[in-house]
Amino acid sequence: MITKGNRYYTEHLMIDYSLREGNFSMKEKHLHNEYEIYLLLDGEGTCFIDNANCSMKKGDLVFIDSQTAHATDFSNCPVHKRLLIEMDSHYFEEPILLVSSISLTNFFKNNMGVVSLQDADFKKAKNILTSIYNEAKEQNENYEYMVSLKLAEFFITLNRITEKNLFSSSLAEIKKPQLQIVKKAVEFILKNLDKNISLNSVSEYLYINKSHLSRIFKEVTGMTVHEYMNVHRIRKAREYLIETDLNIDEIAKYCGFQSTTYFTTVFTNHTTFSPSRYRKNQQQLQMTNRLTHS
Repeated sequence: MITKGNRYYTEHLMIDYSLREGNFSMKEKHLHNEYEIYLLLDGEGTCFIDNANCSMKKGDLVFIDSQTAHATDFSNCPVHKRLLIEMDSHYFEEPILLVSSISLTNFFKNNMGVVSLQDADFKKAKNILTSIYNEAKEQNENYEYMVSLKLAEFFITLNRITEKNLFSSSLAEIKKPQLQIVKKAVEFILKNLDKNISLNSVSEYLYINKSHLSRIFKEVTGMTVHEYMNVHRIRKAREYLIETDLNIDEIAKYCGFQSTTYFTTVFTNHTTFSPSRYRKNQQQLQMTNRLTHS
């Protein structure tokens, strides 16, 4: 698999343009604090978001809320292109709200998923995101203010599209006969993350064959039961690391991991940081924010 493109960072945003040649599939679902905007410029694939498996095609936008597990799969597509933005979930809330009266918190909560655009609206979205890409690349004077203004323009444009009823989320369209079974499985998993549960535990609770449960769970969520458990255990671990003084061994136990070593391995795979490094980074970020607003 060959990837061509460029990635640029500002203090509060990352934007990436990539063209991938060869069948691509993310091996593990991941989550992060940032909001994510994903515009598919060419190709067809699948996006797994939280509890849903959504198809994507050229011209589709994907909105992923903060702390939401997701992954993309282009294993049946030889070439695809996309523009991706990860934006600070706190920094841009106030400036965009002031300029546009749009709350990012509400927007991502209400519009999370894959959305389809008509050709003219796809061109508008592409042009705005490309201009943000150029601002991040060139970083001229006051570029972050320009990025905030262009993001406000982007969300205003999307609100106008919504009013024309041209904007539809594939998450809202998922209707599967097995969905109720998976919902019950998810409820059981989330209530028992601190316990030593497994596919067997869930299937026994639901009085359903574990092979059947495994198949439909993967079909609906895009994850295995084990993957889903780990994603949400890591989400809980991140909360403990940020909000408590519990040590790593205690957090591993409270999140249902049977060993600290395995917890550290899974946490690092999902976040690219060890638990201790993640906690330190968050503490430094909180200190910086306090100094900035003092």
